[in-house]
Amino acid sequence: MSCDIIHDLITTLLQLSAITKTFRLAKRRKTNAGAIDPRERGRTFYALDGIDLKIPSGGVLGLLGQNGAGKSTFLKTILGLIQATSGEGTVLGYDIRTQGVEIRQRIGYMPEYDALNPDMDAIHQVRYSGELLGMNPVVAMNRAHEALQFVGMGEQRYREISSFSTGMKQATKLACAIIHDPDLLIADEPSNGLDAKAREFMISTLNTMVNDGNRSVLMASHLMDDVEQVCENILLLHKGKLAAQGKSRTSRRLTERSKFTC
Repeated sequence: MSCDIIHDLITTLLQLSAITKTFRLAKRRKTNAGAIDPRERGRTFYALDGIDLKIPSGGVLGLLGQNGAGKSTFLKTILGLIQATSGEGTVLGYDIRTQGVEIRQRIGYMPEYDALNPDMDAIHQVRYSGELLGMNPVVAMNRAHEALQFVGMGEQRYREISSFSTGMKQATKLACAIIHDPDLLIADEPSNGLDAKAREFMISTLNTMVNDGNRSVLMASHLMDDVEQVCENILLLHKGKLAAQGKSRTSRRLTERSKFTC
């Protein structure tokens, strides 16, 4: 392998070529308006349809899309959790078809849904996340303290999660996602449901991860204002297709051009 190819793999966060994911339907479905969904071709549903893109490492990448646009399928595919029907792709230089385990070892995932145990205190919840990743319990506990301090939860780390506000729960989920110091953080709707102060802190924390920690962040969101504040590049998914791609400063123009509304 040439030095140029190796350098390209190292400096590329995500590269996809003609990625398509289809599902077999038991019967054809209709939209609310009574029309056949254009993603259905016969009994085949195209959840992702011929996606091509190349994103460099570093910075924050925004993933925009309405419910049903294909965001969840996109994330599962690039993490190797489900197999693409056709096409090729790499994440952090690893093949999404054959090296899903290696990819998942190098990423942290902050889900949109509530994934915390309400009966645990924050420090033991985050420590447990580290142990699930294979950390020694002592190392996991030390890292849990560091992660909670980083996300602004140092003074609250011994409180039960059931007493937390939405912002505190979001911060704890972020701590769980970064305990192993991942190369890539995937944050699904990280500022959803937060008040202005908590939202500002979350955005600032994500920016600090990138600017000071030399990490990459993939942020899925429907909030255009947050995307414009945090993300350098954006991807717009619409009905399984890549509707637009570009710099965040042109995001509103891109959405209008692609006839896509978040």
